[in-house]
Amino acid sequence: MNFDPLSSEAKNLLTLTGVNGYGKGKKIKGGHRLDQDCITVTVEEKKPIDQISPSDVIPSTVDGIPTDVIAIGKLQPMAGEETFASTASEGNPILMGGVSIGAYYPTQTPAEQSWVGTLGGFFLDTFDNSLVLMTCYHICGMNIDGTYLSPAEDLTTTEILHPGGQCSDPLQTRIAQLRDYIKPVGADSPNNIGDVSICTVYRAPSEAGAREISMRPKNLNGNTSGMRTLDPVVGMPIITTGRTTDQTSGFVLVTDATVTVADATFYGQVICTHSIMPGDSGALVYTGSGDNISAIVGLMFAGSPPPQPPDPTTCVSYGVSSVFTPINTILEAFNNDTLRYGGQPHPFRTAAPLIVPTEEQLMAMLSAPSRIDPQSSKVVMKL
Repeated sequence: MNFDPLSSEAKNLLTLTGVNGYGKGKKIKGGHRLDQDCITVTVEEKKPIDQISPSDVIPSTVDGIPTDVIAIGKLQPMAGEETFASTASEGNPILMGGVSIGAYYPTQTPAEQSWVGTLGGFFLDTFDNSLVLMTCYHICGMNIDGTYLSPAEDLTTTEILHPGGQCSDPLQTRIAQLRDYIKPVGADSPNNIGDVSICTVYRAPSEAGAREISMRPKNLNGNTSGMRTLDPVVGMPIITTGRTTDQTSGFVLVTDATVTVADATFYGQVICTHSIMPGDSGALVYTGSGDNISAIVGLMFAGSPPPQPPDPTTCVSYGVSSVFTPINTILEAFNNDTLRYGGQPHPFRTAAPLIVPTEEQLMAMLSAPSRIDPQSSKVVMKL
């Protein structure tokens, strides 16, 4: 399907009341997906035609392509507050994809540091062959009031905690430092392609009581060492493991999506039926069969809240849908100076490929000199 998401007809969709996204999809009829290409237009809620202003009616075609309308709720970043209960244990003696993390800012009070999210997974930064973890930037660089840290303070002061937030968990420690990121650079900039951060993992060749790092995501079957990456397609089954909901699954609804999340418009995103809760931002998105993952397809960063307030002890009320950024978009962006570090000159990291490390590369890193902050607790990699 030849569709330009930046055409005037397409961009006009977001000016219609209640519309929060659009992209490439398949017609849905009676709850079944048809083999018919369309422009899927997402709205917060569907309303009878007599309750919609004539100027807000969604056109039947956009640039000659049929449209289809689905309701997905209101989209928001899926960071969680520390007080929001989780179904899973917060502290984990082994660092792996799916566990709780949060930011530590020495310049702020504990009350200002309550955002929590999910450790997505581990990658290799070829700039200097550092092991990095990937998560969302709004987990690492957003203040509790929704504003972002300034570039002058984020890389020099921001560390990553596991588990995240204010807690008395004896396992809580600083595990990494913010290294580089991709964040919204304007309310409607075509460079808004994600909400991502990479953080240098603190490590030591050996230390009694040090944490281990696993390349196997929490409660999923599959080792991500050397795992391939795939571009998402409509209908692809997906699965994640997140800090709050643990393991959830769904399928891709819309690709090449333009979506409004909070006050920013993002381009090239993916909308799916997968349900997440606050605290699940930062989870890697996989495809595979059941619990057996075979490829990485994206990074989860937004979703719609549940239609009813969740039970704080069970979190049984999930959101309607979620949004993730394709993993290949992310990996390409970290090798592009105009997209990473907010589009500003980075103080030390030049653009370099970010890759999924093989087991051989990880093993080689174990004998390399450690880069450890002496004020931070250390971790040891063990495959």
